[in-house]
Amino acid sequence: MPSHLSLRTLPVLDLGSTHPDTLRAAARDTGAFLLAGHGIRPEVPGEVVDLARLFFALPTHDKAAVDAAGSEQFRGWTSFGTGRDLGWREQFDIGAELPAVKLQDRTHPGDALVGPNRWPARLPALRDRALWFQDRATEVARAVLRQLAVGLGQDCDVFDRALAGSPATWTTLARDGEATAAGSAVPAHTDAGILTLRWLDAQSTGLQVLADHRWVDATGHPDTFLVTIGEALTEATDGYLRAAPHRTLPAQAERVTLTYAFDAPLDATVPHLDLPADLGREWAQAA
Repeated sequence: MPSHLSLRTLPVLDLGSTHPDTLRAAARDTGAFLLAGHGIRPEVPGEVVDLARLFFALPTHDKAAVDAAGSEQFRGWTSFGTGRDLGWREQFDIGAELPAVKLQDRTHPGDALVGPNRWPARLPALRDRALWFQDRATEVARAVLRQLAVGLGQDCDVFDRALAGSPATWTTLARDGEATAAGSAVPAHTDAGILTLRWLDAQSTGLQVLADHRWVDATGHPDTFLVTIGEALTEATDGYLRAAPHRTLPAQAERVTLTYAFDAPLDATVPHLDLPADLGREWAQAA
């Protein structure tokens, strides 16, 4: 982390007007930023969050009918916790909606992960709205990557070419109950994929990013996405871009969150980028 940074708030970048160099600097120095101007109407993720609340309020037997344990692709409902913390967190996971690859046609290790999602029969609207959001979030992720590519001195479509096809998208709707123990939180971690987008609304609380050796709150800017750089981009740039450590503090009241992850198609590889010499010198001087 460059020593000249002293962040108390995360940078807020507008996808439609921010210069690619500014985007690159945020991805390099912090590994995270708040994204405005993304073009997704707030009602779209807002409706998904509202439907998630309705899903989590269903009787347990209705949610268990779409338990992720019954999905080869690990899609559906999961409840976490043990003892008095049983059920402190539950989530509903959604991937790309694709037909399953027949066993005899599987030629790639990731083929088993391709397939349909599980949808609750009592809440049919969830399917349409969640998949609509996921498609829009994919467009945003690809747009961010184009801008980032330009900032890194690459062709704007370097990621589009390498990651053509259906990306390994993953949307998680999660409900955190009020914490009953100090450990009821999501601990500090980095994301393994390319980019992660977390929707922030007026009820978003407890999400923090480690920047300049301190935990910085990633809230207070409704209708933005918290974008975090994943480990795949760190590897693709030989450590130039930073995978941002982040965590979620215990919930003080019920909290429902919407997270979208963008990764390479299962049969593709994130390209290694040969960065211009001036970027390497800039990074070496700032480190």
